[in-house]
Amino acid sequence: MATTAIGQPPPEVGLISSASGGTYAENLKPKSVHYQSIPLKPITYLHGEPQVIWEHEEVNQMIVNENLEYAVIEKATLLEDYVNLLSKPAFYITQNNWSYPMRTLKWNPLFNLEEETSTSIAWISFLALPPKKFGKEAVFSLAAVVGKPLQVDMATKN
Repeated sequence: MATTAIGQPPPEVGLISSASGGTYAENLKPKSVHYQSIPLKPITYLHGEPQVIWEHEEVNQMIVNENLEYAVIEKATLLEDYVNLLSKPAFYITQNNWSYPMRTLKWNPLFNLEEETSTSIAWISFLALPPKKFGKEAVFSLAAVVGKPLQVDMATKN
């Protein structure tokens, strides 16, 4: 079965299937898989649109190669939720007296598991900012000097 590079659901790598047998804990243990290079694929065209096609097994191997078997993607529906998630250094999920750390990071196509992220949330304070510059557009324009502004705090809004 072939899958295209866009518009397809991710393969079921690392998912637990009731048909797999064994205990839940055994199914969670990493499988012994090894890095395999994936050959470059030719570009083909469908109705004038370029596409690249990989086999299902190749997509599974790419996930293993990039160490994405246990990646979690979260989509916030509200800007406030997004800011709240990114502003916390870590979350801890507690189960059966064990605590599991989970960090949220802003997605980056150049993400490398071996490197620490250089993205962080910062609170910027503008001393002696005149009230006529308290509007979102003015504050965002000033804050853009150091990065992408996300939100104006409630005190500035009010």
